[in-house]
Amino acid sequence: MGIFALQGGEDVNGLFAFVSGGIILNVIKEELPNPQQGRFLFFLGGAVAYTIVVALI
Repeated sequence: MGIFALQGGEDVNGLFAFVSGGIILNVIKEELPNPQQGRFLFFLGGAVAYTIVVALI
């Protein structure tokens, strides 16, 4: 009986992961600037700053 109960949860988890992935991809597509509009130095500065903050924690 326990095996059948776990299968239902796995289905829900898989569906949740699929929907979440689709939402994340749509948000990234809409929110990120075009490569022509983006500036690499700002990205690099943010990546370095985030790395320093995480290293200090």
